[in-house]
Amino acid sequence: MEWFFVVLIAVIGVIVLVWAMRVGRTKGPGVSEADRYLNQLTARSHSSQVARPQNLTSAQSAQAYAQPLPVQLPPQLIAQAQALVRSGHKIEAIKVIKQATGMDLATAKRFADNL
Repeated sequence: MEWFFVVLIAVIGVIVLVWAMRVGRTKGPGVSEADRYLNQLTARSHSSQVARPQNLTSAQSAQAYAQPLPVQLPPQLIAQAQALVRSGHKIEAIKVIKQATGMDLATAKRFADNL
């Protein structure tokens, strides 16, 4: 009867070993699909970022890497947007700039931030 338990434990051990080997295997040529996707995201992220010096404060960094604004706004629009920003309605100012110029949201926000 003891030999039965010894054989049973050995068979269970072999089954667990085979299962563990199958689970640990990756699909494809050594790199899983998730790892490949993560590598692509990392590559895109690194290629789209600008390396910034580490000794700048966040305000200095933002100022140093601020992109120049592509167009000049009409004075009336600037005055209207400034009034909206000063009265605490920054989102409305961004909407006004965006609608009047046809800019994308990020550019219109940069204009409102610089007012």
